[in-house]
Amino acid sequence: MSSIFGQFSLSTIASSHPSMHCTTTIIIIIIILIIVIVIIIVIIIIVIIIFIIVIVIIIIIIVIIIIIIMINIILSERICGKDAENFDRFFTRHPPVLTPPDQEVIENLDQGEFQGFSFINSEFPGSPACNSAGSQA
Repeated sequence: MSSIFGQFSLSTIASSHPSMHCTTTIIIIIIILIIVIVIIIVIIIIVIIIFIIVIVIIIIIIVIIIIIIMINIILSERICGKDAENFDRFFTRHPPVLTPPDQEVIENLDQGEFQGFSFINSEFPGSPACNSAGSQA
């Protein structure tokens, strides 16, 4: 094996000097270690990039799910009617029966607590406030 320096090559120098053979082996080992370290670093970088991509995909999926849920909520929102549409038919097919009040409880109520209090629900059907608003329209 010839080199640009003529008849001298790495093998001729190593064979002529025994300490040079040990140095060549150490250099080869160092080069192999550097290559292995570079390969490990590249593998770590690839794993980190894959991890970041997976996290971004998970975040995108979560955002899409939240958007779908919000769209579903917005589209399904409706004003709750006063009908019994949300109750089971078992309970709504019978006419309502009012429970009679317990006269003893009513007699023992202190009506003084309500002295001077007056309230009329204007939205309650049949109330004077509702009737006067309906007749004005």
